[in-house]
Amino acid sequence: VQVIAQAKTQPARPRLSDEELTPAQKMRLSAMQAQARETAERLNLPLGYLAPRADLLELVLRGATANSPLLQGWRREVLGEKLLSSAV
Repeated sequence: VQVIAQAKTQPARPRLSDEELTPAQKMRLSAMQAQARETAERLNLPLGYLAPRADLLELVLRGATANSPLLQGWRREVLGEKLLSSAV
């Protein structure tokens, strides 16, 4: 119950869209999606579980400062570090 109460006080994450992307960012997103797809297939995981599109989009826009599960825990180990190194 306390966690829910805390979550309600947090500002909602703005919904990100492709319209905000430059052509270079769109290419980076496409490359990240391909890398995520390969990793998900290798690990036999659904792509949406490993790297939801919204998380990839946030990573493209905010890089290492993104508030994304891709930069935490096991996701960072299996994919996040690769995505960060390719984002530069």
